[in-house]
Amino acid sequence: MSSIVVKKKVVAKTFVIFFLIWIIVKLLSNDDSINYDQVYTVLTSAVSRPGYDINCDAIFEMNPNEIQKSKELLKKLRDSNGNIKLLNDRNFIFDQKFCSLFRKIRQYDRFELKENSSFPIAYSIVAHKDTEQLERLLRLIYHPQNIYCIHIDSKSSSVFKESIKSIADCFDNVFITSRLENVFYASFDRLQADLNCLNDMFNLKKLINNHQNFINKKYVAWKYFMNLASTEFPLRTNKEIKKILRVYNGSNEIEIIKKFSMARIMKKWVAKDNKLHPTNEKKGDPPHNFKIVKGYAYIVISRKFAQYALYDQKTKDLVEWSKDTWSPDEWFWSTLQFNTQHFTESGFKDIANKERIETLARFAGWGGEYKCKGKWRHGVCVFSIEDLPEMVSRHHFVVNKFLLDFDPISYQCMEKWYLQRERIDLPMNMFFYCNFLRDHLDNLNCHNM
Repeated sequence: MSSIVVKKKVVAKTFVIFFLIWIIVKLLSNDDSINYDQVYTVLTSAVSRPGYDINCDAIFEMNPNEIQKSKELLKKLRDSNGNIKLLNDRNFIFDQKFCSLFRKIRQYDRFELKENSSFPIAYSIVAHKDTEQLERLLRLIYHPQNIYCIHIDSKSSSVFKESIKSIADCFDNVFITSRLENVFYASFDRLQADLNCLNDMFNLKKLINNHQNFINKKYVAWKYFMNLASTEFPLRTNKEIKKILRVYNGSNEIEIIKKFSMARIMKKWVAKDNKLHPTNEKKGDPPHNFKIVKGYAYIVISRKFAQYALYDQKTKDLVEWSKDTWSPDEWFWSTLQFNTQHFTESGFKDIANKERIETLARFAGWGGEYKCKGKWRHGVCVFSIEDLPEMVSRHHFVVNKFLLDFDPISYQCMEKWYLQRERIDLPMNMFFYCNFLRDHLDNLNCHNM
C-alpha cells in the first residue's frame, strides 16, 4: 500500500474524530446549526465498518471463485504483521446525547418489546481490547428484555474502558461489572470475572443508582445465565435460545470430562508477572469431597444453580481452594454440575461408561479435533472463510472464535446469516435438543414443543 494512500486514510480518520468532537461541543452549547444528516453520516462512519463487496451466499456454498476473491481481498487488507486494522476505540466515545442515534445506526431497536418478555437471560462478556469486536457481538445478542454485564480487564487501556462505558451508558440493561479483575491466561481471575458479573446480577436492586456503573439501569429477573468472550459468535438467535432453554427446564448446559491432568490441582501455582508458575508445594484434597472433573469455561446455567454456585458455603470453600490452581474456570462449573450430592436440582445424571459429556453451549475448533481453515491461537481455531459452512450447520448456541483483525469478511458474512435468520424466524428441530440431552439430563420439558 502506498504512503499516499496511508496518509489519506489517516487524514480521513482524523477528520471523523475532530468532526465528532466539534458536534459534541455544538450540542453541549445548544447550537441549533447542527445538521442531523451530517451527524448521522459522521457517527455511522465512526462506529460502522464499511461492507466488503463479497457474495456471502456464494461463500457459504463454497464457490471457489468467491473464496479466492475473498482471500485476495484479505491479503490486501493485512499489514506487514498479518493484522487488519479495526475501528479506533475512540470512535465509540461519544456524549449520551448521541445514544438514540447510535442505537438506530447499529440497529439495537429492531425488536418488539413484547417479544419473549417472560424469559429474560443474563449475559456476561469478558473483554480486554478491541471495542469494535465487543460492540458487534453485543449488537447481535442484544434484546431489551435481557441484561448484560461486561467485565473489562483491569489492565486494559483507559480509552478502551471509556469506550465501553460510553456504549453501556446508552442502555438501561447493559453495565460494566462493579469489580474488575486482572485477568491473564489460566489464572483464577478469569473465573472471578464471571463470579463478579453473577454477583452483580443477583444484587441489581441494591446496586441500581447506588453505584456509578448502575446509574439509570433497570432490574431484570433473569432466568438463565450465559457467559461469553468478545471473540465468540452466536449461532442461535435470542428467540431460539429462549425456546431451547424452556426445554432445559432448570437444567444446565455444562461440559464434563472425567479425566484430565491432575498436575493442575495437585500442586500449588503462583502468579508472577501475569503468568502462572508451578511450585513443589502439594495441595490438600478438595473440600467437602468434591470430585474434580474438567469441562469448559463457558456455560449456560439456571438462576437457581447460579445462586448455589455463588452463595452456598460448600461452593465458597471450593472457590477459595481453587485460587492457586491452574485454570479453575475450566473445572469449577463442571465439578459443581457433576457432584450432585451437593446440589440435587440440576437434573444431571452421570453416565458411568462415558468419559465425556459434550456441551451445546458452544463449539470450539480444538487442535487435534478440528481441521482449521483459518489459524491457530492457544490451540483453538480462529475461523476463516472456508470454515463458515461448517459453522452454520452446528446446533450449538455460539462458536469460538472469530477475530475481526484476522478476517472481517467472515464476520460480515456470519452477521448477514445471523440477522437473516433472526428476521425469517426459521423453524427449529427441537427434537435434536431433546434427543441429545435426555441421556444425561432428567428435568427436560420435551412435551410442548
